[in-house]
Amino acid sequence: MAMTAEHRGVWVLRAAWLTGLIVAVVGLVWLVKVGSLHWRQQQTHAELVQMQIFLERFHSYYGIWPKTSSSDDFLLSLMGRKDPDGRTVKQNWFLTGARLHFHKGEPEASGATIVDPWGVPYVYCYYHPWGKMGDGYVLFSAGPDGKHSNPNQWERGKNGTAPEDADNLLVSSY
Repeated sequence: MAMTAEHRGVWVLRAAWLTGLIVAVVGLVWLVKVGSLHWRQQQTHAELVQMQIFLERFHSYYGIWPKTSSSDDFLLSLMGRKDPDGRTVKQNWFLTGARLHFHKGEPEASGATIVDPWGVPYVYCYYHPWGKMGDGYVLFSAGPDGKHSNPNQWERGKNGTAPEDADNLLVSSY
């Protein structure tokens, strides 16, 4: 049975409609993905700025940056529970008013860390006066891919140049 011109026209319209629907759905998915990435980057930047303010409070109080490379000790330092040398203290005011996300859901949980919108702990790297960069810090998110090179090999206050550092977001004291 041969298809009439009328039937061919109907099938062409249906195919065009289906193609248009597929293109629209793919476009919408792409927009959501790009929008989500942009929102997460904006959120990460806002959280980094907050933590930079808390680090400034810590520095103003103690006259030095926290000397830690551990994510959970970094959180305890920002909470005022550890001094610059890592000793336990009873302060509790550096994180006042924080809007951050924590790996264990709350900052008081054992082993809690501050995580970026991708669920990866932020990296805090303290540089001491006899080190390559001098006294200061770099605080960063490894970005969407969750990967980064060794921050001890970066230039003073700058992101690394390795391919895995391309999506890093950072703040520093430099």
